[in-house]
Amino acid sequence: MASNFKWLGLSALLLGLLGCESVVELDMPAQAPVVVLNSVLNPDSTIKVALGRSQSALSNDTFPRINNAVVRLYENGRYCCNLQPVGAGLYRAPEAPQAGATYQLEASAPGLPSVTATTVVPGAPHLLQVRTQPGAPAPGGTLPTTSLFFSLADSVGSPDFYYVQAYALEYVAGRRYRTPVAFSFQHGLIPEFSLGIRYFFSDQLFSDQAVPLEFSLEIAPGQLARFDVVRVSQEYFEYCRQLERQQRNDNLFAAPVSVPGNVAGGLGILGGAATTTLQVR
Repeated sequence: MASNFKWLGLSALLLGLLGCESVVELDMPAQAPVVVLNSVLNPDSTIKVALGRSQSALSNDTFPRINNAVVRLYENGRYCCNLQPVGAGLYRAPEAPQAGATYQLEASAPGLPSVTATTVVPGAPHLLQVRTQPGAPAPGGTLPTTSLFFSLADSVGSPDFYYVQAYALEYVAGRRYRTPVAFSFQHGLIPEFSLGIRYFFSDQLFSDQAVPLEFSLEIAPGQLARFDVVRVSQEYFEYCRQLERQQRNDNLFAAPVSVPGNVAGGLGILGGAATTTLQVR
């Protein structure tokens, strides 16, 4: 009987412990909001800039857009124009940026500090000896593969940064969508990191040379795949690298990963990119 009382007492103690609940309220330091500026300048399209206002990491509110800012554009130190608001925090200029030019954006919004950012728009990658070769499905796969070969001619005298991506265009209800196409690196290099369907690498191992590359794409019968080779500015490359590291860190209480943008006085990135696109069946 004494033994039974001991077990009953122990069970009651365990249930009491399991029923205890401790609520810890986080005392996060308040930070003044700043302008968040995001834009990637590409010679293939007109200039577009997205503006928003920063908020607490614990906020559940919709990201606030800024629609009443003044956004000035400078090319190689000369004033070009004011970008025009088109709604949803977006601003546009009618012209496309020029490869090799330096661009500066200045944005000011009521009640927030003004911000500035500068980037150089790179030239499009130069690809040599492009060819394709059909192949069998990859191990464990069902789709036929196509091998894509080319040499990437790296520019001379400066570090260069790239990413590649593969996709097919589909149209649903009059709208265009990108469907990712699976591919793998077969020869020449391995990516340094990836972000979504984009695989990033730099020229640190083949600087100022033409490096032969091979990729294997899984393309459905009748599908037209697009393979982009994109040269990007260094600040955009580093910004994406830090974003990738931040996405891998899903612990709210871990040390935060700083995303080093180039927007002085605010947050975000002004980068440059130029694309060479190959079509592969």
